[in-house]
Amino acid sequence: MRKIIKSAASLILIMSLLLGMNISVCAEKSREDSMSAEGFYASGEVLVLYDRDFVRAKALKERKESEIQVLSEHNGQEIALVEIPRNMTVEEAVEYYEEQEGVLAATPNYTLTLYEDTAATNDPYAYRQSYMEQVLAEEAWTYCSYFPREKIRVAVLDTGADLNHPDLKNVINAGISREILDDDGTMGPLKGDGYMNGVYSESRTGHGTHVCGIIAAQANNMEGIAGVGTCGDNSAIELMAVDVFSADKTTKLSYLLYGMEYAASQGARVINLSLGVEKASLASDLDDRIMQARCDWLASQGITMVCAAGNDGRYDNGVITDVPGDYYSTVSVMAVDDSGNRASYSNYGSRKDVSAPGNNLYSTFPGGIYMTMTGTSMATPVVTGTVGMMYALNPDIKPAEVKRILTDTAQKSEMKIIDCEKAVMAANLPFKDISPKGWYYKNIGYVYSRNVMQGLNGEEFGTNRTLARAQFAKMLYRMNGEPKIEYQDKFPDVKEGEWYTDAVLWANQIEVVTGYTDTGKFGPSDNITREQMAVMMYRYAQYKGYSLDNQDDISRFWDAASITPFAREAMSWAVGNGIITGKDSRILDPKGYAIRAECAAIIQRFIEKYE
Repeated sequence: MRKIIKSAASLILIMSLLLGMNISVCAEKSREDSMSAEGFYASGEVLVLYDRDFVRAKALKERKESEIQVLSEHNGQEIALVEIPRNMTVEEAVEYYEEQEGVLAATPNYTLTLYEDTAATNDPYAYRQSYMEQVLAEEAWTYCSYFPREKIRVAVLDTGADLNHPDLKNVINAGISREILDDDGTMGPLKGDGYMNGVYSESRTGHGTHVCGIIAAQANNMEGIAGVGTCGDNSAIELMAVDVFSADKTTKLSYLLYGMEYAASQGARVINLSLGVEKASLASDLDDRIMQARCDWLASQGITMVCAAGNDGRYDNGVITDVPGDYYSTVSVMAVDDSGNRASYSNYGSRKDVSAPGNNLYSTFPGGIYMTMTGTSMATPVVTGTVGMMYALNPDIKPAEVKRILTDTAQKSEMKIIDCEKAVMAANLPFKDISPKGWYYKNIGYVYSRNVMQGLNGEEFGTNRTLARAQFAKMLYRMNGEPKIEYQDKFPDVKEGEWYTDAVLWANQIEVVTGYTDTGKFGPSDNITREQMAVMMYRYAQYKGYSLDNQDDISRFWDAASITPFAREAMSWAVGNGIITGKDSRILDPKGYAIRAECAAIIQRFIEKYE
């Protein structure tokens, strides 16, 4: 008896696909098909979920060992591919095994089909990759650039990949990429995209190559495109490709199971599955608990599975209709068009998690060229690339947290379009008192990434807490590179060795801050007002030699008269350059205390304006 791999996680995905007759790689809109279940599964064999502790020994006594091939073995259960007697139909075998004591479930070894209703076409303008702008991918790269990253292995289970493509040859780990060669799960080195059982097919779809490019096509190599998950410097993702297709655009579930097991065994943290099946399309009501249990197990091992929602334009009505994407332990990806509206072909509903652009995405294609393809299959790797960057910043993040972050940080639209920038921030920010839905979220992520503002402690940013004068001096000091300062007894309340001492003395030396004229003290713990903040930033801009143009007529604000004379010019400059805005169109609140969230926004505006 041969045991294949050791990770049961992949089982789920396979079994999920078991549940539908029309199983499609969702690259293109799937067709309605009136065929019966016959022809959608392999003859002469079934998949059986055994209770290992009770039934396996008994089963082997009754059957020849060669007739039972173990595909997966975990948690006291085994999935086996069982050869059935010639005088028994698949339907009879399923019914027979379902009734046996110790058998938890049985199902046909369904055939997976790659449908192509929309052919890939060359588009000379598609290189613009507008989908990158829609999901704020480059903004995510900028954020990632400020932090160390761990390269994460992402598995693409598909039709293979062109290993010699100039945008993929340095991204895909060819040494561990594989092709399944036969029903026994024999694996050989991946030869490319479109091979079936090791033999090249002229009818290749290029689907796997296209998916790989969207995820991680090499950036900044003067070739073609850049993948969503590259961080701009190719530091986040290493791809592994596993060809799980056994025939022309079709495969068996057992092949997919082998591929999932192998990916997990090779340390993949993210698995892209641009496949899916409509649960309700089954000719018979088969039990999908096997698949769901295995999906849950995969997530428990720290592996996030990103799945296509499907291309039938169908609403899920709040129930599981498309698997495995509709499970809580996986991420289901819908597709939107260039305007952010639901793509007409995309499945949708409350069981779906997020969306990404899916129309005419330009990506790598076999032969070293580039093509456009359409479908939830194309939207899925956009999300996979984002998830890869999240893991690169935070390798300890859990799949449930990944899913929550993706949904919580999604752009404000009915389709929940992913926001790559917010997602990577949320995976990395340690503060528990900030919400991704807060207006300040990206501002805090911005100043944190540049080490301008840190938390009050390891878990608290203090969003609504007021800001002290010493804290703001420290921020400007960090922005200037924290130069070494000799201690001077300048202020009676600024003692040597305090966390703010060097910052306050530096700010005083360059005439950004002065002490109170009546006491000579600095007041490090005194709350800073909005006008004091404007003055300190104005003086800092002078010190740096920045332009002080664009003074604004602030008399239009109702409370302009309350601005202290020494701060009037600074407030006019800050408002004129968009650094400080009114609390509404009529109020500046110059003597109001600044809170930390407001300060984060003001600092970001200043840096983006001048630096």
